[in-house]
Amino acid sequence: MLGGRTNHWGRISLRFGPKDFKGYSNDGVGADWPITYDDIKPYYDKVDRLIGIFGSVENIPNEPDGIFLPPPKPRLHELFIKKGAEKANIPVIPSRLSILTKTINEDRGACFFCAQCGRNCSMAKADFSSSNVLIYPALKTGKLDVIANAMAREVLTDTEGKATGVSYVNKEDMLEYQVEGRVVILAASACETARLLLNSKSQRHPNGLANSSNVVGKYLQDSNGAAMGGYLPQLFGRKRYNEDGVGGMHVYTPWWGDNKN
Repeated sequence: MLGGRTNHWGRISLRFGPKDFKGYSNDGVGADWPITYDDIKPYYDKVDRLIGIFGSVENIPNEPDGIFLPPPKPRLHELFIKKGAEKANIPVIPSRLSILTKTINEDRGACFFCAQCGRNCSMAKADFSSSNVLIYPALKTGKLDVIANAMAREVLTDTEGKATGVSYVNKEDMLEYQVEGRVVILAASACETARLLLNSKSQRHPNGLANSSNVVGKYLQDSNGAAMGGYLPQLFGRKRYNEDGVGGMHVYTPWWGDNKN
């Protein structure tokens, strides 16, 4: 599927905070990253401007603010959640999602609550997908070739072990082909990227590419979630309004606890 998982993800676009890069220093678990939030911030800013993210400036130390579009108003059930959370001293703030609440260029319009975000916004192109925001504009330059209906098999490497291209299987004729490149980027999420790395064995990489630690394919964490619902009797019989909102949460709770405890 052109655009991959970005066609049906939740558009939640939070930043790692300063403490997230220094886990071991803060709570004694794991290892500190060799980079800091300040190193990454310019790239976060660049992404915000490119894809468009709504949110609000809150000045929460480990929930870095971004370059935000106006957030949508909380929906009725979210107002109930916010009211209850405030009684428990739990913060509830506007979400940070890559969905446009205002037009940022001539090709993409603002969300008008059609409730189709789960399958890529083909109407206004209001939510971020790599197809709408990256691939189609790149195709217009004439400098991009898209190979569809194909599945990558392994990353090809030279005698020094450096990546030189990709071998893939064409799903239509079931034959294997190769493409070369000065740079090879794997962006297939946790499980598929690990599969490709493990498939990419060579004399320099007998256990698979980038697997000198022998932990590629282990300790994976892919996207997951849980849900809980309930009924509010005070809303029974209420007149209906168009308040579907964007395809995702309008509010969320940033972490407010102390990891050390």
